[in-house]
Amino acid sequence: MISFNLILPELNDFITAMGGAHQKGLIITLFTISAAISRPFSGKLADTIGRKKVIILGVIMAFIVTILYPLFSVVAIFLMFRFLHGFSAGFMPTGATALVTDILPENKRGQGMGIWGVFISVGMGIGQGLGSIIESEFGMTTLFYTSALTAVAALIMILFLKETLPHPVKFKWSLLKITWKDVIDPHVLPAAIVMFLSAAASGLALMITPDISGYLHLENKGMVFHFLRLFDHICPLVREQCL
Repeated sequence: MISFNLILPELNDFITAMGGAHQKGLIITLFTISAAISRPFSGKLADTIGRKKVIILGVIMAFIVTILYPLFSVVAIFLMFRFLHGFSAGFMPTGATALVTDILPENKRGQGMGIWGVFISVGMGIGQGLGSIIESEFGMTTLFYTSALTAVAALIMILFLKETLPHPVKFKWSLLKITWKDVIDPHVLPAAIVMFLSAAASGLALMITPDISGYLHLENKGMVFHFLRLFDHICPLVREQCL
């Protein structure tokens, strides 16, 4: 989460410097679209080749794309990288959530997912809070490479995890065949609709917050995100008690 979020507060300015100010909305949109496209595939692969392999694949994709960002100063290429970066967000959290669910005992599932949610929010808050500081002190290229290094740190720790899928199989291309049953489950539609509407509001806030920060002359744009995440740190703990 730190790797994903370190660069987020500064991407609006980054694309503006390349002459793509009118395409800022695509920074989040393309990332989200590719994450959504990849999740049926990553979910199926997590249930076949293993949770750990899906997590590793997501982190490697994040690392590769992040080190490529500063090498090009073309809006179209940057937006293509944002689209590719979204695939890592579709793979890594999917595999990780499946793995966490596997190891949680049924009577501790609410507590475990609450703690899991806390660390997601903390990672997002730390990443967004530090991003502008790193950029202002060392520049955008260093910020991208720092994001890549945190992905490497995550990858190293992931290598020590044990696979929780009982009988993983070897990858074969036929596993990428997706049916509508892999995409839509009627049982989760009510919750999915609620999450879609709330996430739409969050996405709008993510897109405009850096510009609002600049308008208010806040040098560290990420601190606005950071204070928003303080509430996120509390919510999973409350949810844990309710569950």
